[in-house]
Amino acid sequence: MDIYGKILSTEEQKVILTLCSMVSPEDREFNRYMFRIADFMKLLGVETKTKYTEIPKITRSLMSWVFEIEEDGRLIQMSWLSSAVYEKGSGYVELEFSPRLKPYLLQLKSLFTIKSARKPTIFSGGMNGFSF
Repeated sequence: MDIYGKILSTEEQKVILTLCSMVSPEDREFNRYMFRIADFMKLLGVETKTKYTEIPKITRSLMSWVFEIEEDGRLIQMSWLSSAVYEKGSGYVELEFSPRLKPYLLQLKSLFTIKSARKPTIFSGGMNGFSF
């Protein structure tokens, strides 16, 4: 299986890796994952309030970011996120993975050793043209 798409920004990578760290090995369906924007700002190393306006831009980009998976004679086009919900004034954002990602992110415990990630590692090379 090959996956192709644009290179994710460092901030986009951190959103995806943070969400991946919230997926439990026992999950059979994706949940809606909620986290505090202040915690996310800390993860990004930002101390100003301007990231409260930047995070919706990052999630919008992830929702419009289409990548392709070639698998078993099929071409599958999908995006990372299916929704992002901001409760204004609450300081929280709720994100949901695209349902098409289910076979690639859920029920993998029989295939891999899964370790809970507390601080995702960001790779400087980006996430394009990688293979599973």
